[in-house]
Amino acid sequence: MLFYLLLLIASSHALTPDEIQSFQARPYVEGNTGVQGTVSIIDNGQGVLTIKSNGIPDHPTGAFDGSRAYPNYIQPQNNIFKIPKSPSIAASSTCAPMGTIGVAINGVSIFNPYSMGCCNAGEEELNLFDYCWGHPAPGNIYHYHIGSSCNYQLECGVPSGIDKNSMLSNRGDVGVALDGFPIYGPNDEDGTQLMSQDLDECHGKFASDGSYRYHITADFPFYIGCFRGTPLSNSGMVNGCQCEEVVEVCTEFGGGGGPPPPPRPRFSSSSGKEIKNLSDLLKLTNDGKFECCVDPTDCDYVYNVDTGIPNSG
Repeated sequence: MLFYLLLLIASSHALTPDEIQSFQARPYVEGNTGVQGTVSIIDNGQGVLTIKSNGIPDHPTGAFDGSRAYPNYIQPQNNIFKIPKSPSIAASSTCAPMGTIGVAINGVSIFNPYSMGCCNAGEEELNLFDYCWGHPAPGNIYHYHIGSSCNYQLECGVPSGIDKNSMLSNRGDVGVALDGFPIYGPNDEDGTQLMSQDLDECHGKFASDGSYRYHITADFPFYIGCFRGTPLSNSGMVNGCQCEEVVEVCTEFGGGGGPPPPPRPRFSSSSGKEIKNLSDLLKLTNDGKFECCVDPTDCDYVYNVDTGIPNSG
């Protein structure tokens, strides 16, 4: 009896067949590379799932040309990540290193919430997010630090999760962390939009069925704060932790240890108001949450229309 109970608990933590099936790249030829994104998940039958992707997004991207204004390039990758098929909660959490810590359902890398100088990447790299809230790293790896709402549509009061009867094209699961636990959209299983204060230190929570999942939120750390599970030794993730908390004073781009120069003012194309922080760019509600769709028949993806990065076409 105990064996079957343990088996049930373990299986409730695994990616479901529907969640695995959701890992697909939509038909879209990326403008910088002229390449279609690819992603697949393979079960080797030995308790490991292998995720393969070329890391090319399936949505509009910025024209990153390697210049100071539009740094780095978007290039195809040969991504191979291995995750436990049936992850379990570790005795203690571990920090999320630089580089890929998760994979979105379209095969794009998810990075931790820090910039190279341990600043809040959502604020520090504010002017580098393109039309779909991503950008390439120095290794030319396109990635997300904050939840890309080009990958999900947020319906008010509707749980994030797999719903085959949903009228929306994306149903709430937005990726998987490299410890094997799924990443869901901002809404809880009762349809309440979550904030970081509603989640544990790693930015996740247990559902009523006992399964554990991470959630996107509008506030730091956005995707994942740390790992509640244990990534495999051959996960494909970079080892070592550079940042475990945001530095109090961010001087990353200040030069000589001084404060950074004031950013050039930018104004919203829709409201005409000055964009001063990530909340302005995301157009969050007064209580700091994402705007959601009341009518599922009129629910579009949310694009970064005020990006300073030109589209790649």
